[in-house]
Amino acid sequence: MLEMNLHEISAPEQGQPLNIRTHLRMLILVTLLPAGLFGTTSAFHAAAKEREVMETGMRELATALMNAIETEIQDSIDSLEMLGRSAALANDDLKAFRTDTGRALAVRNETWINVLLYDTTAQQKMNMMQPAQAELRRSRDSQSVIEAALRQRPVLGHIRNSFVSDRRVFSLRVPVVRAGKTAYVLSAVIDADAIARIIDQQPIPDSWLVTVIDQYDRYVVRRPSPEKETSFVDNSLMNVVSSTSHGWEKGRLADGTPIYRAHQRSSIGDWVASVAVPQHVLNHNLYGLWVLSA
Repeated sequence: MLEMNLHEISAPEQGQPLNIRTHLRMLILVTLLPAGLFGTTSAFHAAAKEREVMETGMRELATALMNAIETEIQDSIDSLEMLGRSAALANDDLKAFRTDTGRALAVRNETWINVLLYDTTAQQKMNMMQPAQAELRRSRDSQSVIEAALRQRPVLGHIRNSFVSDRRVFSLRVPVVRAGKTAYVLSAVIDADAIARIIDQQPIPDSWLVTVIDQYDRYVVRRPSPEKETSFVDNSLMNVVSSTSHGWEKGRLADGTPIYRAHQRSSIGDWVASVAVPQHVLNHNLYGLWVLSA
């Protein structure tokens, strides 16, 4: 339309002089056209910069969340390792060790639900939620107990529903090593709400979605909480986090909503923190400019 108007006003009939009104129209167009083009270009640059800033913010949030989660887990590892150095346990005095464990459990009662002691075959030797003389069974997640014993380093069990309550929990296995050999595996059952509290303390925009998943592709925490809970992550998220330790990429939610996602993998237990933003939120400034310039 702009091109047509310029043509109309710049091609008067032969011999007809330009009147004052035509001169003014041409002057306004010549003056405003460069300013308009400059303004549109500047707006596009500003929107692109805003998108870059948001991408950086998403990456930094994913990293900050994972750092905070690792700190929380490392605190529990340190506490279990200290408990594992108990003189009572060194003497295989499980009665006295039960007293030591009770004190440790009381200190960590906001996050720990239970503490168990296993041998290297994942057979329970002590369970703080069972009487001292109770008959104890083998771990239902024997794989993670045996892995901690063989690898001689802390291992996280999978997220699950508690056997004694409706809470979501996970187990932290820490080996007790003597003279280079694993003697026992200590295990704390940790409330997943401890991880949820870390997320809830962050100033996260309402339109952003935060997810923490375990190494078995199970949801640990999701914010905002979904109306219908599911245990396993969707294929879009699974494919991304299984291929890289960190990144920023396009993807889709389980309902098909297009998103941008930043993620960060933990060095402890292979957990992943993901921060997602719907694409329409991130691109709203660009969309507005496209409409105005169409």
